Amino acid sequence: MHKTSLDDAYIDFLKHLPEDGDIVLLILKGHLLIENQIYLLIQNRLPKPDTLKPARLTSYQKICLAQALVSETQSSVDSWLWKAVIKLNELRNSIVHNLSVSDVEAGMSSLVKLASKANNSNDIRGDFESTLLTIYFEIHNRIEKLDESDYDLE
Repeated sequence: MHKTSLDDAYIDFLKHLPEDGDIVLLILKGHLLIENQIYLLIQNRLPKPDTLKPARLTSYQKICLAQALVSETQSSVDSWLWKAVIKLNELRNSIVHNLSVSDVEAGMSSLVKLASKANNSNDIRGDFESTLLTIYFEIHNRIEKLDESDYDLE
């Protein structure tokens, strides 16, 4: 699997994000879009990524592995990115494992505050979508093809 251009990634993101008002679907689709970027990051960073398939890693395990594969920089993004991805995963888990979902908007708002230093509007859905896109792009920007000269693949 190869990294797409930023423009193609943006088009893919918009194509799959729901346009209706269903915030549960927004959270589920947003999580899946970001999880796909994480999986792409893992595939591109490991010399033999297919050996992980039988492990059937959970989303949380994929997040931890991806974080371990990425060098931290002095960027302020590093201070919130992986925490935000874990928070999104927790929000998604709370939805899929409970029939009654309470405080979904509070969870969305908490994620937005974690990832954004700007003042947010009163549009929780819009702010959440913007946060999802920011996370998606930040992970996309960390996807690099493995330099196989660093590894002995035999």
